[in-house]
Amino acid sequence: ELMKSVKSSKLYSSAYHRLVASQLIGESTLIYPLYSIMFSERSNISAVGVGALLAGWQITQIIAEIPTGIIADKFSKKYSIIAGRLFKAFCFVFWFFAPSFWGYFAGFVLWGIGEAFISGATQAYLYELNEGKKDKSYLKSYSRLKSLEMLAYTVTYFVTFLIGPQFQLLIALSIIAMVLSTAVAFTLPTSKIIAVTTYRQIISSAKTNLKSSAILRRKFLEGLVVAGTLGMLVELIVVNYRDYGVSSKVVPLLISI
Repeated sequence: ELMKSVKSSKLYSSAYHRLVASQLIGESTLIYPLYSIMFSERSNISAVGVGALLAGWQITQIIAEIPTGIIADKFSKKYSIIAGRLFKAFCFVFWFFAPSFWGYFAGFVLWGIGEAFISGATQAYLYELNEGKKDKSYLKSYSRLKSLEMLAYTVTYFVTFLIGPQFQLLIALSIIAMVLSTAVAFTLPTSKIIAVTTYRQIISSAKTNLKSSAILRRKFLEGLVVAGTLGMLVELIVVNYRDYGVSSKVVPLLISI
């Protein structure tokens, strides 16, 4: 079990730092700030087409959240993180070799599945690392990880700004980042396996909770609206950057700000 492997604070620190390193490397996808521009400039995909690609990505991730969570609990959170990174790596492979609407769409489906594997498994793994410690240890560790991720995004966007819209190079570097992140994740201690309920039971429980709590329903809807609105606004600005008199090279710098 994971906690048997991290009894001492030294081993805990080592596991936590490896998890952080894997996350930061994995989030350093240099193509991310410019992928919408790549779709339009490289493959002449319209704004509507870009919207369809992004919708496919988000829908895939939402649908995959529960199944990938069950897999992580039943088999291994460590290997779910690894699987997630590999899914994202193959997304960029599709983008590199198949620069078309359907190539991008297939890549986004893989990215959505990969992100679903990574997000829940990472949080659960981090929670296990903090079992038996002070009540707020998990929150502190998670907040520190998210803060470092935000810093990694900023650095990534700045590096993309320096490289410019060299799409093939940015995709290749993103693939390398996924491979390195996967290699680091392989060094993590294996997480414990827990008993899981069925997919139908989880859906039923979620429905019951939403029906019984007005506050939970409101927060759930607010989260969807806010996240969706902000995401779409950023993408619309990126897709229509020419209308604002902005050079494609400057877009990553503006996003980082």
